[in-house]
Amino acid sequence: MLVHEQAGVVRLLESLGPDAWLLPAVRPTVAAMIAEAEEVGRNRRLTGRLRRARLLPAAMSGSRRRRRAAALAGAPPRQLIAELAAWGHKAADAAPWYRHTPASWLLAAAPAGRDADYLFRVLLPRTAWLFRAAITEAAGHDPAPGPHAPEVVRQAVRDLAGSWDGPSVLIEVTGPAGGRWLVGDDPPAAALLAGPLALMRQLTGRQGGGMITASGDAPAVAALLAIRIPG
Repeated sequence: MLVHEQAGVVRLLESLGPDAWLLPAVRPTVAAMIAEAEEVGRNRRLTGRLRRARLLPAAMSGSRRRRRAAALAGAPPRQLIAELAAWGHKAADAAPWYRHTPASWLLAAAPAGRDADYLFRVLLPRTAWLFRAAITEAAGHDPAPGPHAPEVVRQAVRDLAGSWDGPSVLIEVTGPAGGRWLVGDDPPAAALLAGPLALMRQLTGRQGGGMITASGDAPAVAALLAIRIPG
């Protein structure tokens, strides 16, 4: 899924005209994607006979990633597209090396307590999906969910459910990427209705994305929508 999501972003960038690259949201978004992919692709270190992989400490990697993104923000479109394609491929290629890395070693690019499988199977495809939507909207088009959107949304709801211990809430996501999920074990005390992008942006703390309609237990809805998942 990661390879396909990254390739989709590259195809989108290749289709943009010169005016789109002047929009304030496009270059910083692409630069952030490159820095993230480069961090993962570059930080594979094989150590000892077990050929284990280690990532840089979080504080070091976060600062390094921000500096790299800032340096890339002024690069010409052709360079940005080439770097994203190259580093995206290297990041995806690193997945088998990281897959069995202990969670205690994953101090960069993934939340504490998560393992490498989560990084490559869930978090990186999620951020690529959200980045693609941001670039598409910045260019004046409606973002298409894409073939992997149902899985991206399902994993997001799963993360949400793992952080929720309040009354059960029924979540319905509309459109081709949609579905219905009950967050909790009891009969629902509230319900949410949202498009996939609206829900994903709400849960990851991003701006925009459309309307979320709620009914039922208002405090439970407010508490649920205040939860933030990685992304």
